[in-house]
Amino acid sequence: GESAETSEVAVKYNDKIREEAYFRILFDDIAYIPCRGAAEDSEKGGEVLFKITYEYNTGRAADTVVYYGTDSHKAIPEVNGEVDCYIYSADVDGMMDNVKAFSEGKEIKSIAN
Repeated sequence: GESAETSEVAVKYNDKIREEAYFRILFDDIAYIPCRGAAEDSEKGGEVLFKITYEYNTGRAADTVVYYGTDSHKAIPEVNGEVDCYIYSADVDGMMDNVKAFSEGKEIKSIAN
């Protein structure tokens, strides 16, 4: 007969179990913030708002995304040193609020809604 393979996912933050569904929301929000328009490297002169590094267990090199603030409603994501577009700073604010809530074990809602 056929064998069924199952797996379990446990999400921990500082050794405390966190809700997997909230982690999935958080990850999707961070990974898929939509670009709103083209940007130039010279636009990233603001402060670092948020930085995340994706590490892989496949041997692939890590990817680092740094979000820079600007003087307007934009934030500039720099992916591995390259600038391609801008996003709304409100999306970064929502993402940072969700990271804080997740770390505290609180419910989070997608910033995409």
